[in-house]
Amino acid sequence: MKLRPEHIALALVVLAAFFYLNLDGLPLTHPGNIKAADPFYHTAATENILDTNQWLYYPAWVGFGRTNVPNVQPPLLYMQAAALSSWSGLPSWTTVYFIVGLFAALGVGMAFFLVQRVFNHQVALLAAFALVLPLRPFAWLYGIYIGLWIQVVSFMAVIGFVWMAVAYWQDKQRWQLWIANCAITIIMLVHPQDLIAVFPLWLALAWKAWKNPERIKNILALISISAIAFTVLLPHWIWVWGGRSSNLAPGWYTTQESAFGTGYSGGLVLPEPTFFPWYVLFFGIFGFCLMLPRWKKNLPWIIGIAAMLFISYVTPFVLKDPYYLLRLRALFPYIILPAAAFAIVALLSMFRLHDVLRWIAVFIVGVLALITGYVQYRELPAQLSGEHLPLERWNSYLWLQSNTAMNSTLFMLEGTSQANPTMTKRITAQVDIQELARKAQLYAINQTLDQFWTVEWNAATLRDAHIQRTGLFSFSTYPEGPSKVDINDFDYVYFENLNEGIAQFNAVIAQRLLNQSYRAVYQQGSIFILRRQ
Repeated sequence: MKLRPEHIALALVVLAAFFYLNLDGLPLTHPGNIKAADPFYHTAATENILDTNQWLYYPAWVGFGRTNVPNVQPPLLYMQAAALSSWSGLPSWTTVYFIVGLFAALGVGMAFFLVQRVFNHQVALLAAFALVLPLRPFAWLYGIYIGLWIQVVSFMAVIGFVWMAVAYWQDKQRWQLWIANCAITIIMLVHPQDLIAVFPLWLALAWKAWKNPERIKNILALISISAIAFTVLLPHWIWVWGGRSSNLAPGWYTTQESAFGTGYSGGLVLPEPTFFPWYVLFFGIFGFCLMLPRWKKNLPWIIGIAAMLFISYVTPFVLKDPYYLLRLRALFPYIILPAAAFAIVALLSMFRLHDVLRWIAVFIVGVLALITGYVQYRELPAQLSGEHLPLERWNSYLWLQSNTAMNSTLFMLEGTSQANPTMTKRITAQVDIQELARKAQLYAINQTLDQFWTVEWNAATLRDAHIQRTGLFSFSTYPEGPSKVDINDFDYVYFENLNEGIAQFNAVIAQRLLNQSYRAVYQQGSIFILRRQ
């Protein structure tokens, strides 16, 4: 069988999946691959479906005991992960990560076919090589290894939509409109905010389809599936998702530092062009200049690029909180690297090489780009080896899930972070490490300790709309838990002896509770739990 560029692209997709899934690993014993708050929420959203066998409502522990709190998370990714877990027996933290990593890898393949449409096979193959591990992978793979962002899946649907738009522009085949329709539906069911990224190109595609003599069939092919999905989810669009703070409200969002910063401060990186080496940017800009004379042929591609750049770099100054839209900057490699590949292939063509020699040159440059990315990538798995939810703590969470009622209230004193108490699946108030240290310091100074604590309530992101259903088409709001609570009001109190000083302070609190109405029910290693009698 003759080796074709498509075969190499397929191999690159497999290689990309291996690299992406190896960043955090797929542990079966506990969620050790979860590195930040976002993936805890995504895993919990999947667990909710597994626990309740439905998506529409949260379990009672999310809504402070309420059973009528609608799920505010778009359903598709979580349903996929829940189905995969149910079928395979694999835990949810592995299936969510697997789906996110797999879709990110498939993006390399879709980008190959898109760039092949816009340019040619050689440019497409070179771009695919560079996209597997974009230079500075610690920045460009952030959404995979830190967030397990559901937007990674949505981004791949965005790329797929642009691919089909370009294909229809060239071929005018109705099946391409059907696939574009499916891509829009995936975006709608995974991360609806990203619809704004494809809306300008969708309008252009609808105009192109309408110009065809069979316009009615074409428009139906473009909108039917997504229209059905929208109709089914209409109550969610109006009341539930509409009840959240709007990311599209006009206003002044941010300072230049937070909108265009290149650091990791605040826990969220917004990848910038400056993460790329200067020579990548140089070839990319050169490639865009070479494209200008071909703008009519590349019009859908140009519209897609212009929309993404406008949303990512202009909206921070005109919207109140374009939090998720700014993440579209993670798509920048899919813009700059194909343009850079086009410039390199154009330069190679100037030497009038035989086609075979030019293919060899493209392959060599692609391999060099991949090797350079791998040199930077190989440091990441070791850097990500730490765990926010170690096995000892996970075992205590499993005990809580198995031995406490769903609506039990839990007071966590160990100063946890990154939302890992979400995995207790209980109504949980948690004391952050600063509050714990402040109380300990006050006790060390004056030996006084009151029972009132400043807390944060677990799973706030899952219920951030604070909407409850009161009828078929009626909804109302409900309050968040109080920020100041009495430790004696909770069914369970959770301690973790993080160090010697905290252990001594925990012992003081525990003794006071034991002298009142609590008794010890769990102790393993540095963790112990008291229950109110």
